[in-house]
Amino acid sequence: MFRYNLGVKKKITQKLYCYVDETGQDTEGDIFIVVVIIVIKDKHEFENYLEKIENLTSKKKIKWSRLRVREKLFYLEKIVSSEEFEKNIYFQKFNNSMKYHDLTVLTIAQAINMFIKRNKIEEYQATITVDGLSKTEKFRMAKTIRNLGIKTRKIRGAKDESSSIIRLADMTAGFVRQTFSDKNYFKKIKAKYFNQINEI
Repeated sequence: MFRYNLGVKKKITQKLYCYVDETGQDTEGDIFIVVVIIVIKDKHEFENYLEKIENLTSKKKIKWSRLRVREKLFYLEKIVSSEEFEKNIYFQKFNNSMKYHDLTVLTIAQAINMFIKRNKIEEYQATITVDGLSKTEKFRMAKTIRNLGIKTRKIRGAKDESSSIIRLADMTAGFVRQTFSDKNYFKKIKAKYFNQINEI
């Protein structure tokens, strides 16, 4: 005899795309910042949108650290004025620790948990892209993050800010670091940008 579960809705598995960058390794533990950007819409559409902003600001594929102050401010203004990025960006700042791997994984897990809770997502699979992640580090990260209960589809490394979303993560990491270094020229935009992103 066959039985049918009529009226029972099948849970939809939401695809999450997470992009990660860090800064501060050069301080030998004084400060370490991890940024996670989570996208659920068409990631190619999101990347194209970012590339248009980059072209307007002359940022293109240049790292944050190599931009002039005027270019940094122009790029930031374009980002904060767009609803596309509202509450999709997470960061966490650490002091007095060189456990970079553990801190990065912890931030990724916390960002995903905050994101799925805010968006009421029950089932998901995350594709996680980390700037500069080696093959050895990739396998280690996959094991560690799954032990924290995060449902992953794939973990991969990105090379040289190859994605415009990774470049946005690089920009955010650089910006956050500079705001904590008392860079006066970022004070006006700090409140706007910090209102758009989530500090863990």
